[in-house]
Formats: sequence, C-alpha cells, structure tokens
Amino acid sequence: MDVSKRIPVKHVTLFSNGVSIVERQGSLPVKEGILYSLDLDLDDLNNVLRTIMVIDLDGGAVKKIQYEISGDGFGATDAGLQIDPNKALSSIIKGSVNEETKIVTKNGEEITGRILGSETNGHLIITNDSVERTDELILLTEEGSIIRLPMNEVDQIIPSKNIIRKIRQSQTPNKAKATIGWELDPGSDGKENHSLIIRYLQRLEKWDMIYHIHELNGKFILYGFGVLTNPTTEDWKDVSIDLELATAPESQTQIYPSKINIKEANKAETPLTKQNLISYKYYISEPLNIPKMSSVLIPIIQETVEGIREYFWNTSESKPTLFLKITNTKDLAWAPGSVVYWEKAQFTSEGRIEFTPVNEEARIRIGYTNDLIVEKEQEKVELNEKETSEGYTKKYVIKFRVENTRPEPVILWVKDKPPEDTKPEIINATHSPKKDTEGHPIWLLSLNPKEKKEVSIEYAYK
Repeated sequence: MDVSKRIPVKHVTLFSNGVSIVERQGSLPVKEGILYSLDLDLDDLNNVLRTIMVIDLDGGAVKKIQYEISGDGFGATDAGLQIDPNKALSSIIKGSVNEETKIVTKNGEEITGRILGSETNGHLIITNDSVERTDELILLTEEGSIIRLPMNEVDQIIPSKNIIRKIRQSQTPNKAKATIGWELDPGSDGKENHSLIIRYLQRLEKWDMIYHIHELNGKFILYGFGVLTNPTTEDWKDVSIDLELATAPESQTQIYPSKINIKEANKAETPLTKQNLISYKYYISEPLNIPKMSSVLIPIIQETVEGIREYFWNTSESKPTLFLKITNTKDLAWAPGSVVYWEKAQFTSEGRIEFTPVNEEARIRIGYTNDLIVEKEQEKVELNEKETSEGYTKKYVIKFRVENTRPEPVILWVKDKPPEDTKPEIINATHSPKKDTEGHPIWLLSLNPKEKKEVSIEYAYK
C-alpha cells in the first residue's frame, strides 16, 4: 500500500547543503501482512534506509523494513521517444508509425492519416544543377487509401498528442526509482486506523536567501526572503518548514549494491568556516503550500539596520567601487545570499551578503559608481642634488583628485600602485598613507558634501 497520500508531508527541515529532515503525519488502516510503502529516487535510498523512523501512536510496532529497486537501477529507458540528434526527423517519423498524424504540404493541402513508414527509393528530383533522390512518406489516409508523399513536398508534420508527450519525456532524464516498505504489528488495542509519524533524511534542494536593501533618507531597510523549492512529484499542503544554516550529515554507507554512481557530495569534506561551525535555524511561522516541482519566496527578515556607504578606489581604474557596511543588531543571523540594492526606489545594482552573526558587520560590494569624481596624474621628474646624493635614481610625482558629489559625507579608501614593480620610497606626501597586506600605500579620506581633495605623492627609486 502506497502511503504517500494517506500520510502526507507535514514538516520539513531544510539544511544548507540540501539534505532535509522530512516528517509525514497521517492515519491508515493497520492489518497483519500489509506492506506499507513509499516511492523515492534511487539516489535517496541510502539516506532514507539509514534514517527512517516509523512511529505508531496507537500501539503498533514495525516488524521489518525492506526495499526494492525498479528495473536495473538505471531508470526507465522506454518512457520517451528516442531521437537521434543527427536524424531527428527520421527518428520522429519512425516513432510515429501507426499514430494519427496531420501532414501539411507546401501547397497548403492538409492530409490526416496514420504513418506506415518511409522509403528511401523515392522519386528522382531533377533541377538545373543536379539530380537528387528524395524519401517518401507512406501514409494511410482517413479514407482508407495508401498514398506515397515525397518528403520534399512536406511543409509541416503535426504529430499526435501521444508523440508530443513522448518527445517531451525523451528530453527529461528519468531518474532511477526505488521503493521502501515496512510491515506493522497492529498491537492489541483493536483499533482499525492508526496514527503514524514517519521521519527520514532525504536530499531535496538547498534553500537560498535573497535580500533587498532599500536606502531612503539615509536609512537602510533590509528585507530577506527564503527561496524554498519542492523538487518532488508530491504537492506539499499545510507543511511547516524550518530553515537550518548548518550542514546536515548524510549516510556514508551504501546499504544496497548500486550499479550507478551515487552522488559524491556526501563524501566531500566541508571546509571549516564561521557559518558551518554554528547551527542556526529560521522558523517559518505559518504552514505553507508548495506545489510539486515549484519554488516560493517567503519573507523572513524585515528590519532597519545601521549602515554606511564606503567607497574604494584603485587608482588604476577609472571609477571607485561602492560598498555598503551594515551591522546586524537584531536577534537573527543573516544567511549568505544575493542582494538587490535600491536607492530612493531606483534599482542600483546587485551584490552579496556573506554569513553574518548577530552584532557583526556585513560588507557588501555594490559595484562601480559615479558618486565620486576621481582623476589621477603621473609624471616622471628630475631628481635634485640631495636626492641624487642619497642614492635615488628615479622619481615620480603622483597626484590624484577626488570630489564627493553626494549630499552627505562619505569615506573613501584610495589604493595606489607605484609606477614600477620594485617598491619605492615615499619621500613626500600631502597625506600620510597606510599600507595594505601587499605593502602598497593606501589612503583613508573623509569627504564632506561637494568637497574636493587632492593628494600628492613623490615616489623615489634607488
């Protein structure tokens, strides 16, 4: 007895790696000798067999659990129409034999009948330049006559719905299937129907986050949406869902002798990061309805956050890059996800938030911007006597100018790569620099609204 409809999915915990804890709840008649079963993809069999737990709330007990693999473990091969990419039309005609088909000729005539086949010894087509032989389509018409129709006269072939369905099936790979079943001892309470809970691990699809940041009048409003997918062939109705930021363990043991390559994802080592060292869960407050093979967006986060705009200019580029630095001061960690950035209701660009615990900052790269006007000049100049006596052989004067066009103060980091590969000395600078991890000079500038600044540097080489 297939229990998928009697005991539907009622709770799913989705983990970051796509593995999920699935819980089914429902009732069904329990009798000796009945095999209760669930159909699943063969790839899921190990996880389900290792983790399935059947709880009979009315005193029954599981007697045994067994499994069965459909076919040869490679999936069905005859569900669709097999089309040779190099002979697509011939493949369709061959698959359409004895199927009702409509043919439209080049002169607009419509002929409906059943295709009996095709022959290669058709008419000779004589043109000014060559002699060609064309195939003929053999058709049994609705009137009961058999006609031979040269393929070069055919404008359209309109196949039956059955052939269209087979063509579509052939374009979708069929997953190998398995069935897991169990018998129940009904116990001594005499109840005909028993309430059951079934739990197991199953690989579904990883959930994602999509964020929107709206900047309005100097305030940043963060919206976070969970993207949840039901990849199964079963509708989820009134299903409660939890979202875990952790990675769920999968079965490392193959219980059945597989003839196919099982996914290697469960064997890969996961690098230790701040995210997967912390288990964090989002609870969706209301049960959801997610149709089979479809996705939904669920609002999870909506909050005003503390933030600033921060700019970075590599002087080898013509424009600075805008970053948003926002602080998570609420009680929910931010999962990794893409960010859509809006300023004054105008779409600006996209970025990404990495995992951000409570009371930490997220720095989001938004992209190149025209908020600041930047310009760089470089000139090689003569050394003076003192510089020559100190052993210097070359000198460059670098000037870069910046202007803040925004109505509020901004912070700008400026990174300058010296004109030659060897490291120079800065013998003069209007603004003292810091150094980045590669030893290149970097300046931190604060700019008021409409303010302009110029930085001048002298590089000297020995």
